[in-house]
Amino acid sequence: MCMRATWTNNEGAARASTCFGHRKIGDTIYQRRQPDGNWYVFRHASIKTDDEFRKLVPADTVSLKAKELKQVLATGK
Repeated sequence: MCMRATWTNNEGAARASTCFGHRKIGDTIYQRRQPDGNWYVFRHASIKTDDEFRKLVPADTVSLKAKELKQVLATGK
């Protein structure tokens, strides 16, 4: 799975991609950053409160904050 984003700062914008590989052993899902990251548990077979997958939500939690930051960058304030 890959994410593509445009990172913006005072000097301009640049596109970047970040990819993750996944493996399943039993009912536990492991994840690592590609191409050579370390494997870690993404979701335990018995879900734990600190599992990474719990950070995924079915909502846009970024766009409003990004719009506000773009306005700040545009005005220099």
